[in-house]
Amino acid sequence: MLDTIGERIKDRRQALGYTLEELAGKVGVGTSTVRKWEIGYIKDMRSDKIQKVAEALEVTPAYIMGWEEGQSVNVEQVQTNNGLIGQANAPVHINNESRPVHLSKEETELLRIYSELNVRDRMKLLTFAMDLEAKEQES
Repeated sequence: MLDTIGERIKDRRQALGYTLEELAGKVGVGTSTVRKWEIGYIKDMRSDKIQKVAEALEVTPAYIMGWEEGQSVNVEQVQTNNGLIGQANAPVHINNESRPVHLSKEETELLRIYSELNVRDRMKLLTFAMDLEAKEQES
């Protein structure tokens, strides 16, 4: 597995045959920004840029971040309320554990929704989820 975000971006960009300029154009940043990502000069990418890079490179944001080794299912294709509630469908590695966790349709749908939100709404969703978790732990 490639160790850094920059290595994953560069490896995938080259695998697709994109130049620095082409990827920069697809993401909406300057060529120097892509170069800085790849060499590790910029380590903390904004979530909206991670999403755009992942889309341009045809991988998941989790792959870019190093949370999974390979590419996973396209979460936009996941449907809910189709009689398959709770059925696992996509392996995800959490906290670098060697065994993948299989996400249910609902969990995958939550990730899809989260990825479409702006930063402010993502924080609202995370805060709400943490509040629910705290209430669950209290009972």
